[in-house]
Amino acid sequence: MEVRLANSRIPFAKYEQIVRSKLDKLFPGQNVRPVSDGKAVVQRLFPNVYATDSYRDPTSPLGRQNPEGWHSISNAGVDVRPIPGMTFQQYVDKIREHYYVIEALDEATYPIKDHTTGPHWHVVIGEKQ
Repeated sequence: MEVRLANSRIPFAKYEQIVRSKLDKLFPGQNVRPVSDGKAVVQRLFPNVYATDSYRDPTSPLGRQNPEGWHSISNAGVDVRPIPGMTFQQYVDKIREHYYVIEALDEATYPIKDHTTGPHWHVVIGEKQ
């Protein structure tokens, strides 16, 4: 499992434990792992997509607000601007054709107070084995 810790003071084992705990709750009994580069996956599936965020340094202002969020604990989370002519559900369904969708939030329609920095679609992508 790849967990990125740039400039983090939190031990690697702690991050690994957070990731495994989240995945075990969402996919009990399955060996789902976060992809190593969610941004690259989305750009491959949607060539004209505009990614607004992917990995976030846990010591950055947004990283400190949500240190156990997917952007801070892996490279699997990616935010994109809504894609013209496509619904959020169509976007998620297309990803599901090839990968697990660990988390999907339409923050363009339903912004999360204190975390949403602008209208975007958020997904966390897992490897299908």
